[in-house]
Amino acid sequence: MATKFVPFCSRSLPFSSYLVVFTLVLSFARPNLAAYVQNKDCFPLLAASGQPVSSQSHLAAESLNAILEDDGDGSRLKLRIIGGVPDASSCEQTLRQNITAGVTLLELGGVDRLSGDIVNVSCFASPWAKNGAKEWKGVWQIESQLERPHALAAFKLNVDFRGADNLPVGCVDGFLTPSIGKAAYEACLWGPLVVFLLVILAAGWREVSNAGRIDEEEEDESGPNPQGTGRLHLTRIADCLSYIQFIFFSGALSLRYPGFIQPVVSPTSWSTLMLPRGLVIQHSVYYGVRDGIYELNGTFGGTPGLELMTQVIGAPVTMHTWTNIVSLAILILILLFCIIQIGLRLTWTRDWFREASFWTLQGSNADRRKATTWIVLRVFLSYFLMPIVAWTAYQIELVRALPKYYVVTAIIVICLVLVACWWGMSQRSPQNMGYLIIDGFREQQMSDPTSRTQDLYTLITFVLLFVRGAVIGGLQDFGPAQLAVLIGCEVAQLGFTAWTWSISGLLSRASMMPCARICVLLALIATIPKVASYEASSAVGYSVLVFHALVLALLFLVPALYEIAELSLATFQRKSAPIPINEQERPKIYGLRQLHRRPNAMNNLSVPGMDNFNQSSPSSPNSDGPSFRSPRISSLESGPSSPEPLRTHFRPARSVTSIANLLEKGQPQRVSGSSSDESRSLSSQSDAGSAPQDLPIPRSTTPGVDYSFREADLYYVRPRQLSFRQNGTNSNAAPVGFIQKLQSWARGQ
Repeated sequence: MATKFVPFCSRSLPFSSYLVVFTLVLSFARPNLAAYVQNKDCFPLLAASGQPVSSQSHLAAESLNAILEDDGDGSRLKLRIIGGVPDASSCEQTLRQNITAGVTLLELGGVDRLSGDIVNVSCFASPWAKNGAKEWKGVWQIESQLERPHALAAFKLNVDFRGADNLPVGCVDGFLTPSIGKAAYEACLWGPLVVFLLVILAAGWREVSNAGRIDEEEEDESGPNPQGTGRLHLTRIADCLSYIQFIFFSGALSLRYPGFIQPVVSPTSWSTLMLPRGLVIQHSVYYGVRDGIYELNGTFGGTPGLELMTQVIGAPVTMHTWTNIVSLAILILILLFCIIQIGLRLTWTRDWFREASFWTLQGSNADRRKATTWIVLRVFLSYFLMPIVAWTAYQIELVRALPKYYVVTAIIVICLVLVACWWGMSQRSPQNMGYLIIDGFREQQMSDPTSRTQDLYTLITFVLLFVRGAVIGGLQDFGPAQLAVLIGCEVAQLGFTAWTWSISGLLSRASMMPCARICVLLALIATIPKVASYEASSAVGYSVLVFHALVLALLFLVPALYEIAELSLATFQRKSAPIPINEQERPKIYGLRQLHRRPNAMNNLSVPGMDNFNQSSPSSPNSDGPSFRSPRISSLESGPSSPEPLRTHFRPARSVTSIANLLEKGQPQRVSGSSSDESRSLSSQSDAGSAPQDLPIPRSTTPGVDYSFREADLYYVRPRQLSFRQNGTNSNAAPVGFIQKLQSWARGQ
């Protein structure tokens, strides 16, 4: 008989100590095996419990392989059990014994006891020598018929061997997880991905809509708008991605999960930059699904969760997986930098990158590159800080099994991440660094205590992201400790939220994600070994999966669809609404955001995002005085019926008569404004009896408007008591001084 390889198992040393050796051997030996199943010899425990056992030599099970295949009536389970025997004579004696086998499958909802048909028993010499002597192995092949398992089935397997006296001679325990099937895998892969893409679509559409909307209020020109309500769509992206990452990592802790949890959550690995086939290394010795079941090779309950997740996915081994993750992270950083730089140079995206919410890139090329680098780091650290730290810390945790240079490289990556966080926080306020992940901040002065509180909250948020990643990757040998520290991180997040926004913060949207994560982590206590039965942990596992689906649907999918529908309806109504005739005759009115995007040239409005129209100089060529436009009387007339709100927040508009009279005392100017304003100005001047007769009347069509002068300057200035005819002083005495005063008043200086 051909020599067979016995999969390596260790019960005295950590699994990571033998990971590299096992991988090398497995790459040559696995073609001769069925899918390996984690197993444990339960006969010593059975004998220690006081239960009667057979007097025949017992079978010490060392390896369990299984095949689950469909047939016409259901499914057929084929087991291959390898056990050690003392010598060749004992092996022959074992073959002659009348041994029967029973198979028990335990799952949520019941127990299936199947008859095990022993179809073949054989012996072979092991290639591994023990104390210089050749070892002999016995092989038992068993087949059982069972009903076809459902999509998310997972079994606790027990094989019981009995001798001729009907007493136990051997016992094997293991976990058997059938493949969830292609349809379920596609749903687990594309469901969260589609939700995330819809959230991005809604946020991008809302951001473009906000950037193109004419705002009535002046924006903060020194940085991004800190209004929390204006970036709810942006923080939803980070919340959605972080929760999908949590779905993956909550199934990669070193706990004893029901078999179906890891296959269901493993398709979300893309959110942590882990792909089944990486950019650099694509070959893998892990099959993932083999012979109808998930092949998991490790010690029974002693294998790190990230290692088991890697085997479920079928990704390359630990070293190669981390290399692929770091390569993908570097590629994302380069792509983000290039996208922003290209966007600043394209005509149709330049203004959006300069003015849309968090993109503030002005100054020289060196300053622009520095600002681009800062923005790239902010985006990357906001979205991928936790997974990068988790995967890198896991390499450091395997320091005894990996090469020294590899561990040093992982430590350098951790240091670079810390330096990037420090540099990002130091370049601008921590609030700006947390712009994409924290919602609810309000505009405060830098010296305000509230601003310092918000900076501290942002700093703590990034620290907790780093700690979560370090715990997930660095404590893989201590599953209960992982769970306890992660619960502590979520409680700390809620505590700082309440401290920052008072007790009302616990009822806000900022506390939803920590509360959701706490619920899942508390439920996972049932998966700690010896805490709950297999049936109870299975029930908890199904509940956790349903909870994940509800969170994705209610907190992300429904709001994203609603926002997309709202934006679609607004776009349709805006395009289908007819333009009033009076609006067509009026000059174009632009908001301060659009005016801020214009070039510095006086009447050059030919920039993307602003309507082109005929321009003409607002003043005569020989005029040296400033040009300005009158306040919009129509906007005041269309306001509220009561003037009290306007008196409260705005300064009353100056009468046009005063401006016209002042112009008469200076040098002739061409007044820009609507035809109605100009007619009222001329009538007022005629009543005053001091208007120049040669003052030209502008055309009734849309005149050129000097948009370098902002109308808001007429309102948002300190009121001044100006009188140009005091004590009988001749107004024509000092025309130059008057023009300077008029220019100072008009520009709000």
